[in-house]
Amino acid sequence: MSLQKSGWNKVLENLATASPGTRAWPNRTKDRDISFRIDYGPHYTGQDGRLYRNLVLQPNKNTKDPRVAAAASADSHQKLATVPIPIDNPPSANEFAAALTNQLG
Repeated sequence: MSLQKSGWNKVLENLATASPGTRAWPNRTKDRDISFRIDYGPHYTGQDGRLYRNLVLQPNKNTKDPRVAAAASADSHQKLATVPIPIDNPPSANEFAAALTNQLG
């Protein structure tokens, strides 16, 4: 999965205002080629008192990858990974990708 700078900027542009459960990245036209999506989670206050929201990795049903399609058909809203993002100081795209990769093992 390649979240380029322009894609990450779009995610950050809507980080504070997007409704929970809406798609952050990529747009639906790329579902077939990019087997996963990132959705916005709800806002919450962290233990440090800062405002956060989770970015959630989920499988796409319309992918050309049969294994991911099968998993998504069973539950397209399953949370494969969840990364907390501070709204006032979000990480870079590379830092986000590293956090996501760490969760996926």
